[in-house]
Amino acid sequence: MEKSHWNGKKWYAYGTSITSTKQGTYVPYLAELSGMDVVNLGIPGGGVTNLGGFSKGQIKAALMNIEDGKQNAALITLEVGANEGGALGDKYDLGDDTFCGCLNQCIRYLQANTNAQIVVFCSVASITPPEQNKDFYERALKIEEVCKINRVYFLGSQNGLGYARISKDKTFTIDNIHQTKLGGYNFAQFIWSGLKNIPLWYSEESFILKS
Repeated sequence: MEKSHWNGKKWYAYGTSITSTKQGTYVPYLAELSGMDVVNLGIPGGGVTNLGGFSKGQIKAALMNIEDGKQNAALITLEVGANEGGALGDKYDLGDDTFCGCLNQCIRYLQANTNAQIVVFCSVASITPPEQNKDFYERALKIEEVCKINRVYFLGSQNGLGYARISKDKTFTIDNIHQTKLGGYNFAQFIWSGLKNIPLWYSEESFILKS
């Protein structure tokens, strides 16, 4: 396999248990596909809000802390949406009282304090059809809207792990949420299909190609 421009680069991965070293399975596969050196900062039960649900804002607190070395990252990913509660809010919100407000804060902190390329995605699919679980799908749409106004990459929630597949004999998920090795491999392939076409972010003129 031909090496990509991500090969050997530093990747900081933020997210929930689906990203974490304890329960996540896609990160090692994506590191192998890309050749990146990963710092896995996934937090089981974590989220960006403290508005109810499982999340107590653990991901936001970790992400908005430059002392973990992320200023040297070429890529920062944020897997979000699984554990959040409270109001979704408007895509332009900036406060702590809505999901969109907290997500906006996280993205803008990364843009202001790092030179990394920022990629956001939503990994969890519902075990019920969208018409029966509208809140989940509306949250995924809000994540995409926030990414668009901040001009960062959103690789979507359309990862193939739809409600029919995630409840299928534990082939792709262990408990309808956390991925098996096969589910993680498929998810890593989905992320890589988009990531390999995302360029590095250059912050110095010396890197500009000379004609």
